[in-house]
Amino acid sequence: SIVRATGDVSMVSASAFLGGAMKIAAALCEDNCSSTPEETKGICVEDFPVHQCICQNRWSGRKCETLLCLNNCSGRGACQWNGLCACEAGWYGEDCSIWVLAIK
Repeated sequence: SIVRATGDVSMVSASAFLGGAMKIAAALCEDNCSSTPEETKGICVEDFPVHQCICQNRWSGRKCETLLCLNNCSGRGACQWNGLCACEAGWYGEDCSIWVLAIK
C-alpha cells in the first residue's frame, strides 16, 4: 500500500485502504455471505453491532443461502429449493405466468 505522511496526518491510497477493508469485512460475515470465487451471492456490509449480508440478484436469507424463484412463481406455483417453480395445473413457464387451455 502507498502511505504518505503529511505533518501528523497519514494518507493511504483509496484502493489499498478499500481493498483491505473489503477483505476484513468479508471475513466478518458468516460463511462470506455464501459466496464463492465463481459467484457472488451477497456482499458483507459493516454494521454495528453485527455485520450483515446484502444479497444479490435472486439470493436471499441471512447468509444469502436461499435461491428465490422468478416473480415468486406469479402466485401460481410452489418455489422449489433450487429456485425453480413447480407450476399448478394449466400454468407453465419459468415463473408460471403462461396459461395454456387444455383441449380434450
